Amino acid sequence: MSNYEGVEDLEGFIYLNPNNICTQWNIARGVFNSASIFHTHLDHSHLLSVSMVEMLANNPHRLNSEIEIENIRKNHYPNCISRLNGLFVFDSPEDALNVMNQENWGASQLYEEDLTDVGVAARSSSRHDSNWIELIFNDQFQLNENWIEYTHQYWQGLSVLNKQPIWERIVDGTITIWGTELREIAIQNMQAVPDVFQGTQGLLKYSINAARMGSYDGECVAFLLRTDQQIGIQYCMHMKDKDNPVFIERMVQYFQENPTHFCQMDPSEEWRVPDLQRYSISLTHLT
Repeated sequence: MSNYEGVEDLEGFIYLNPNNICTQWNIARGVFNSASIFHTHLDHSHLLSVSMVEMLANNPHRLNSEIEIENIRKNHYPNCISRLNGLFVFDSPEDALNVMNQENWGASQLYEEDLTDVGVAARSSSRHDSNWIELIFNDQFQLNENWIEYTHQYWQGLSVLNKQPIWERIVDGTITIWGTELREIAIQNMQAVPDVFQGTQGLLKYSINAARMGSYDGECVAFLLRTDQQIGIQYCMHMKDKDNPVFIERMVQYFQENPTHFCQMDPSEEWRVPDLQRYSISLTHLT
């Protein structure tokens, strides 16, 4: 039985931290994507999904371990979705809450109130038993002795013997936040840091409208940047369609026909890009 799924629309549950600066913006935007939707840059940088950024922050050992896990996927299970690029979605709130008991999974960054139901438009996905993670590396995120064997079983979609499976679905696709409560919390948190978000209201409203048109404009993206001595995570904003007259014309026509879908924009509002540079994360490259 394959643990790989193709194109499908489904409901799922995902942890989103409304206190993370980059995630705040994407939550307020209402739609965001797995990093695999975007291209990988050729300047030795790599895109990360928001799910993995939270896990890697201040955990350089985990970064090295995740790279080793990723290498096995690339070489043996290329149809499975990358843990680095994909989004971790759970089929049920029970599965999502169960991983909070797994410190190795990243439970120290998880809070029950950050769990939200979402719509998932998956281009592809793969399902895995997260119980393998605590067997693959220890609580210091260093690889255990039999990590290669366990990693193969993880990517094969097998369940750990004598344990209740905790199924995580790694998704290559698009997430839509259905509820308004988490988005309202994110916007409140953004208002609490005016030195970062002041003057960005116009850009945020455009980003919300662009998302409804299927555009990636205004989405915050995390990069894994490498140098000889250091690996770091930096944020940037995708902006490609804003100056495309064909896209703008299509947007205007759509919202004329569907005015209730439109996030009202004020021409006097500023379009300043949020200052995300100070939130870059520096990780020591230990390998």
